[in-house]
Amino acid sequence: MAITFEAARAGYRAMYDKMVVEPGRQTALDSICKRILARKADYQKVEAAIGTPWYFVAALHYRESDLDFGTHLHNGDSLAERTHHVPAGRPLKGEPPFQWFESAIDALQERGLDKVTDWSVERMGFEAEGYNGTGYEAHNENSPYVWAWTNLQQVGKYRSDGNFDATMTDTQCGTMPIIQRLMPAVTAPIQPAPAPAPIQPAPVAVSPPPTPAPIPAPQPTKDTPPMTTVTLPSFSSIPFASIEAQIKAVLPMLGTVAFFIPALAPVVPMVEVGAPFAFAVLTVLASIQADIAAGKSFEVALVDGLRSLATQINNLPKL
Repeated sequence: MAITFEAARAGYRAMYDKMVVEPGRQTALDSICKRILARKADYQKVEAAIGTPWYFVAALHYRESDLDFGTHLHNGDSLAERTHHVPAGRPLKGEPPFQWFESAIDALQERGLDKVTDWSVERMGFEAEGYNGTGYEAHNENSPYVWAWTNLQQVGKYRSDGNFDATMTDTQCGTMPIIQRLMPAVTAPIQPAPAPAPIQPAPVAVSPPPTPAPIPAPQPTKDTPPMTTVTLPSFSSIPFASIEAQIKAVLPMLGTVAFFIPALAPVVPMVEVGAPFAFAVLTVLASIQADIAAGKSFEVALVDGLRSLATQINNLPKL
C-alpha cells in the first residue's frame, strides 16, 4: 500500500530539519544553483502555467538530465522522440521533436503535481521521492535522489530501473540540498561573492628629519698637540740668480771630486740632474705665485707653470 503524504509529513519534516550539506560540497552545490539561475525564466514559465515551484522543477531537471534542455523532464530521454524509459511513450500529445516546456508540463501533470497546492519543504521531499520511485523503502534506505550530498545519504543506489546495488554511492546532488539553497533565492538570488574591499593603509605622519647639531671644532687634548697655521714663504724672496750661479759653478767640479773620492762617483750623475731639477721646480713655483699676485686665476697660473716646468725638464741632462 502506498504511503500517503499525511502519513509521511512528519518524517520528511524531521529529516529536512536534520539535513546538513556535506563538508566540501557547498562550492559544487552553488555551481549547480548558478546554472539553474541562469535559466530561471524557463522554470518560472512552468510555475506560471501549473503552479509547481520553479526551484522544485529545476531540482528534478538536474536529477533527470543534469539541466539539459534537450531532454524530457520525465527521465532524461531526448526530446527528438517520445520517451523510451519509464514512463515510456510520453508526451502523449503532439509530435516530436518536442519543446522542453511542453514536455515538462506533461511530466509534472502525469505525476499529478499540477494539483498540489501545499508546497512545503516536506511536501517537496515526498513528491521528489515519488517522482523517482519509492524502491529505496524496500531496502530501508533514504533515497539519494532526495538526500544525496547530505548527512542523510546512505550507501546504495539503483543502477537502472529495478537494479539496486548496495555498494554503489550516488554521486549526484539530491533534490533537497538544491531546493534548500534556491528557496532564499526567490528574494535574494545567489550572486558570486563580492570582491573584498581593498585595504587602505592608515596615513603615517612623517616628521621632518632633525636639524643636525653643529660639529664643534676639535679641541686639543693632552695627546693631541694644538694645530698651528703654516704660512708658506714668498718665493719672490728667494735669490734665484745667486742660486743658479752657484749651481753652475759647482757642477763642473763634481767630476774632480769623484776622481779623488771614487765612492761618490755613483752620486755625481744624480746631483747633476737633481740640482737643476730642484732649481726648475723652485722657479716654476715662484712664477705661479707671481702670476696669481698679478691677477691670474689659480687654475690658469698652475697650467702655465706646469708647461714651463715640462719645457725645463726636457732640457735637463739625462741620467
